Amino acid sequence: MATAAATTWEQAPGLCRPKILVVDNIPENLAVMEALLGYTNAAIVCVESGAEALARMNMDEYAVVLLDVAMPEMNGFQVAKTMHSNARTANTPVIFVTAYPQDEVGVREGYSTGGAVDFLFKPIDHTLLRTKVQVFLNLHKKLQEQRLANTQLTALQDDLIGRQLDVEVTRQTLSRKNRELEMRCHELVRRSREQKTIAARTPVLQAILDYLDLMETCDDRNSADFNQWIESSRKLTRVCMG
Repeated sequence: MATAAATTWEQAPGLCRPKILVVDNIPENLAVMEALLGYTNAAIVCVESGAEALARMNMDEYAVVLLDVAMPEMNGFQVAKTMHSNARTANTPVIFVTAYPQDEVGVREGYSTGGAVDFLFKPIDHTLLRTKVQVFLNLHKKLQEQRLANTQLTALQDDLIGRQLDVEVTRQTLSRKNRELEMRCHELVRRSREQKTIAARTPVLQAILDYLDLMETCDDRNSADFNQWIESSRKLTRVCMG
């Protein structure tokens, strides 16, 4: 059978090192817990009061809280109820550590605080402690992996949307340029036709002008040549006019 140490948490790429919060008003108990949890590779944070524990949880996320029940000013059950009323800490798992007898009333009060709850009774069974803590560390790791996967998926979706927008902008740009090219092509065709028409008409116009010059130099307006020039000019004029 594998021991708890064989299934210690290992930091994966993109995941943060988990934190375990140990709350006990007796420093010696904190030192023992810190030593027992050293195998986890998690960051062990020890505090001596419920108020300090709540302050810590408002600043950082913890995979599990080991919470001593019998503390002055604010006992473990009161701390857990306050945690449950706070959206930031409501889902943080709690393992109550108590020297109280395993009576039904105490257990019921612990579970009534809400959230993920478990119990450890003093004297602490080291193997049981590690087993219970490891369960919550594994859950925390899976939660982190899910968050990371969701973040990556969101990034991929945003990238895809960005690429689709780029494609749409490119499509619209190409469409606009195609319309501009079509307009230029039509303009070039029109100009080409005009140039061809002018080129075709220029010799005809020149010939008409030549005939007019001949007619101006002719003394006999009734001569056959004069009449022939007039007729040729008329024909060329009809050709020029299409």
